[in-house]
Amino acid sequence: MDFGNSRRLRTAPLCGIVPPKEGVMSEERVKIQVRAMNSADWHALYEIWAEPGVYRDTLKIPFQSEDEVRKKAENPPEGVYRLVAEALPRDSARGVDSQMVGISSLHRGRNPRLHHVAGCGMSVRLRRRDGY
Repeated sequence: MDFGNSRRLRTAPLCGIVPPKEGVMSEERVKIQVRAMNSADWHALYEIWAEPGVYRDTLKIPFQSEDEVRKKAENPPEGVYRLVAEALPRDSARGVDSQMVGISSLHRGRNPRLHHVAGCGMSVRLRRRDGY
């Protein structure tokens, strides 16, 4: 079939995101480790949730106290499963610990008729500390 003067379909990057050129971000790469959250992670979770750019885009109540976040981390409700992402230091000889950079959670329905339904959430640290 000949369509004559058909227009060519142009593709545009989604959301204005253009892939980086080869080798541009090679020095910025950080190793990420994903693991289950434990109760000792409560303070890092508080730091992430306290960032204005994080709680602004969620349904969380802003300005939660450290005690509220600690209680949520130590006693998660039934059906809530959380994973954390840690950035591992580039140079482990410097003595810099890993840093929690994000959290993801899966919330299963509490009602027995809704056990097949789940919600998920994700929060990512916006600011970086030295050593990463």
